[in-house]
Amino acid sequence: MRLPSYRKHSSGSARVTLAGKDYLLGPHGSPESKRKYQRLIAEFLAGDRSSSFGTPPAELTVMELLAGFKKHCKKYYGLADNSEYGKFIPVWNALRTLYGTENCIAYGPLQLKALRAHLSIPRTVTLKDGSKKTTQRSRGYINNLIKRALRIFKWEPPKG
Repeated sequence: MRLPSYRKHSSGSARVTLAGKDYLLGPHGSPESKRKYQRLIAEFLAGDRSSSFGTPPAELTVMELLAGFKKHCKKYYGLADNSEYGKFIPVWNALRTLYGTENCIAYGPLQLKALRAHLSIPRTVTLKDGSKKTTQRSRGYINNLIKRALRIFKWEPPKG
């Protein structure tokens, strides 16, 4: 893994590009610009090179939040069959379907109720023998999914 490079901008300032965004650091070669570069690189790496790095919270979409949280879950929980990672999948799918392009800042109690209603809809599953069966999620299971949704929105993406 290569680190983003410390470069000279045409204005004479130092710059670094992280997650597609340029950061001007001050006069090229100055100790201050090198400190800023080190700090930004450390924050970027601590956030697992998140694509949402540097995005103000008001501009962060649900899809960007989910991408960062999913990456965090893979690293934190692992991908074992019974890990917590797999238990988030129904919530990720529902949030992506309902609110993928919306700003996170607009997600509130009404949206949480809509998510609960969406998760409560009976769904049809195909069994191994090819037959189809309609299933209803239990209230307890839906409550656990809602708790996971709240954990996603409480999680703080890496700062930038």
